[in-house]
Amino acid sequence: LVVFLLPQAQRLVEFVTLRGGTGGISPDDFGNLVGPLPGWEALGVWNNQDFRMAAEPAFTGGMWAAFVLALVLIGTVWAFRRGRWLLPGAAATALLIWKISDGSQSPYVSAKALAIASPLLLLVAVLPLIDPEERRPRWWPLVPLLALVLLFKVGVSDERALRWSPVGPVTHADELKEFRPLVAGQPVLFLSQSDFAGFELAGAPVTGAVSGGSINLPLRPQKEWEYGRATDIDSLQAPTINGYEWVVTTRDPAGSAMPPQLRPVETTRFFVLWHRDGEVRERAVLREGEWPGAVLQCDTPTGRAVLAGGGVAAVRPLPKVAPVPVTPPGESASVQLTLDRGTWELEMPYVSPQAIEVTSPVLEETLPANLDRPGPRWRLGRVTVDRTRRLTFDFEVDDNPFTSPTVPAVLNNLIAIRVAPERLIPIERACGLYVDWFRSER
Repeated sequence: LVVFLLPQAQRLVEFVTLRGGTGGISPDDFGNLVGPLPGWEALGVWNNQDFRMAAEPAFTGGMWAAFVLALVLIGTVWAFRRGRWLLPGAAATALLIWKISDGSQSPYVSAKALAIASPLLLLVAVLPLIDPEERRPRWWPLVPLLALVLLFKVGVSDERALRWSPVGPVTHADELKEFRPLVAGQPVLFLSQSDFAGFELAGAPVTGAVSGGSINLPLRPQKEWEYGRATDIDSLQAPTINGYEWVVTTRDPAGSAMPPQLRPVETTRFFVLWHRDGEVRERAVLREGEWPGAVLQCDTPTGRAVLAGGGVAAVRPLPKVAPVPVTPPGESASVQLTLDRGTWELEMPYVSPQAIEVTSPVLEETLPANLDRPGPRWRLGRVTVDRTRRLTFDFEVDDNPFTSPTVPAVLNNLIAIRVAPERLIPIERACGLYVDWFRSER
């Protein structure tokens, strides 16, 4: 055992260091559980599609647990009578580890110990029923029936749990992993909202402006953030940005224009890796929330104060937005958006356990499943229209046998941004225009 563990010694040291020397998780940290899991769940049956909750009804769940427990006891006796003690011994050891961790560790940790014991217990239960060398007693016809009942109930429990549990798609993770060789060992500023960016960019210290639903870096008061909102480069002030060599953003055509000191190094379908080649200059923004800009109202106190400061403003076309309804798996939704002649970038913030087929007269695209936290805007594609047209966009959410019918796709908004260079003009000429940022002369 020691020999086999030696190659993992460095990883064990890093894990303990990562946990601040404790090597564990706080006992009051439940993770994504709602409470400790009962030991009988190791028997692989529960009358609830969400295994974190109590069985419904409790009596039926208890009867199924008793059925499997009886098979485990029969299998244990059967194994010991034949000198095959290793499997029941392993199951008992796994249960002992669970019991010890259940009294001293976080429920999130002890649940993992329970998951290790479960397949061992079920092997003990099923082995006497399927051993081809076993002599068949007079009641042998009952044996395949017991095996089928066990297989059915455990299978149904697993299928319901799989349908209920979101399984993380890998599209975004695989794209972020492509940046690893470039950012290794260097600080990275992450401007999206993945809880796992630190793992996907392993080898580099990663800081998310917002992650895990919490604000980690000081945000501008004009870019006030709340859960479900997007962030962009103007959410942070220049001194914060200058603390990082690398910046990762989504490909967000609606986002604020990047400072010229940030140079794109590598681009995937959904992300851009930027390298900072110089000191980013500070610039000011209007009160714009999650959007890249706001209309400068020069007849308001704020507008008059901005004009009094002089300077220049970066103006751009106003985005067009069409709300898209929440859509269950296997169903579709349609929205209409009027686009003027020209080239447009389309994107949308969405969260969906399944892929989404997007079709229109000018675009056919598939958005992959996405279970990152809501907020980031994801690029859909570029379209060109030859005249002003009112276009219909259809969104069809995929379905499969393991899709939970109770978890819909939250599609939020379809956003269209005209492809046009940002213009830098004197601030006094920006009244009534959509201003991305401005810089005063004072």
